[in-house]
Amino acid sequence: MDTVAQTFPASFLGALEPLRLRTRSVPTGGRFASQRARSKGAGIEFADVRPYVPGDDLRALDGAAWLRMDRLFTRLFVQEEDLPVHILVDRSSSLGLVALDDGMTKRRATLQIAAALAYIALRHLDRVTIHGFAGGSIGPLPSTSGASAFPTLLERLVALPDGGETDIRQACRDLAARPGRRGMCVLISDFLDPQGLDALHEGLGYLKHKIALIRVTRPGEDRPDLSGALDLEDVESGARLGIDADPSFADRYAAAYRAFSDGLATLAARHGALLHTVPINAPVPETLATLFAHGAFPG
Repeated sequence: MDTVAQTFPASFLGALEPLRLRTRSVPTGGRFASQRARSKGAGIEFADVRPYVPGDDLRALDGAAWLRMDRLFTRLFVQEEDLPVHILVDRSSSLGLVALDDGMTKRRATLQIAAALAYIALRHLDRVTIHGFAGGSIGPLPSTSGASAFPTLLERLVALPDGGETDIRQACRDLAARPGRRGMCVLISDFLDPQGLDALHEGLGYLKHKIALIRVTRPGEDRPDLSGALDLEDVESGARLGIDADPSFADRYAAAYRAFSDGLATLAARHGALLHTVPINAPVPETLATLFAHGAFPG
């Protein structure tokens, strides 16, 4: 198993500083932090008004609007609150295969992505919960907040157990069953679930959160260099398959891979989810930086 220093070198951590997690809106009811949520009668920055409804705080009534229009309106202010951030990390067996020359694997890349997003959220006092998943959910790790919690979170990340088949449907179902406010869910995987994209579609349907899908890919996986008669074994299920990898096989494989990628993009759009691809041969912070428009993670 990789150590903390191997998975999260100092150069990696230093590259995270410019990034910032922010969604367009944050559900009210959390702790004071640095996200922005619209709430009636709270905060100091005026945002808007809406018609009064019974139960509104009378202190938030807009007296000037009442005098002008003879109708009651409630003033809305921006208040700063924490954003619940749930990070689901794929720990299935296949992610540890075929390391690059520098030792990078999909497994290490998923941990770096999770650490990067957690680091940014913790710096801004948001509450982060890490969920590992493979044949089912692993964890979740204890929720943390505050920058001082980051070193402990790194240790817990590298200690997450792995192995077994990908099961995204169950991971999403388990998260949806947890109580708590609506927030952001980041799902980090290669999305090669043996149950196909239908399992991802069903799983995302359980979630009440804003969703981001971070896909990790390996160079050449869209058209692997295979030739001749081969006996292949699925590292997750143990299933075996004999193939004759001639040029026509390579073409069919590449077409199937493109269809999978297109299907994943269509599914993300259907659920209103952000989809971003992180190739493991590129530095994770630099790749993630393209997600941030003017320093903000879209949500």
